[in-house]
Amino acid sequence: MEKRSAITGVLAAAATVVASTLVMSSPAQAAYVCAANEVCLYQDWGLHGSVKVFRDLTPGNGILEFRNYSYTNGANLNDSVSSIYNRSGYTVVVWEDGDYNLTNPTRKSMRIKPGQALDFNSTTVMPNDMISSISMQK
Repeated sequence: MEKRSAITGVLAAAATVVASTLVMSSPAQAAYVCAANEVCLYQDWGLHGSVKVFRDLTPGNGILEFRNYSYTNGANLNDSVSSIYNRSGYTVVVWEDGDYNLTNPTRKSMRIKPGQALDFNSTTVMPNDMISSISMQK
């Protein structure tokens, strides 16, 4: 009887190790591939990390403030976007601030052409983790 309990314990431990190995060895989640007519904002450089996809942006939508939007992981977009891919047919304009005061020349903005993908970093007009709103132009 004691031998049977020991064998059962060893088998249970082995099954736990095998199950945890299978869970840990699952492949990493692939980066979202931005499709035609989408504007994709990524939390990390190189179009990686959690993503926010805008499928219905048009020049008539006005300017959208990021405080109202989140990535797929639930994190807020505001001041956290590291890369963008514009697969829409319009030019996208990203703004430094949510209030995007159009008459204030010190407010930074940047235009991303249709088909353009880029990382926000020290070489771009808009540094990493700085944009707070987005709009479309014809």
